[in-house]
Amino acid sequence: MKEYSDIIFKTPTNKIIVKAGLNRIRDEMGNIKSLKESITKYGQFVPILINRDYELLAGGRRLLACTDLGIDVKCAFRDTISDLEIREIELEEIFSGRILLPQNMQKQLKKFIS
Repeated sequence: MKEYSDIIFKTPTNKIIVKAGLNRIRDEMGNIKSLKESITKYGQFVPILINRDYELLAGGRRLLACTDLGIDVKCAFRDTISDLEIREIELEEIFSGRILLPQNMQKQLKKFIS
């Protein structure tokens, strides 16, 4: 039997919600234009992670790009995850995906700690 996170499916972007009470760490989304160009040319490589209530766990930039493009977003379920694990995944995506300026890194870390 497959784990739910191994099943990838598409859904309309307007079904995805940002989890109430858990503000995203990243304030600005960076260069969405180049991400949209990549998705248009090659497709969406990595699904966003959502829970069974369709609340976003990881992949805010991909969700925004697909929303702007007016296309369905690839998703995978991640059922059992704590708020701390959501933060850890988000930080991993932020720090491994692009270089942050020192002042932005400090801002992100302060949000994580509080």
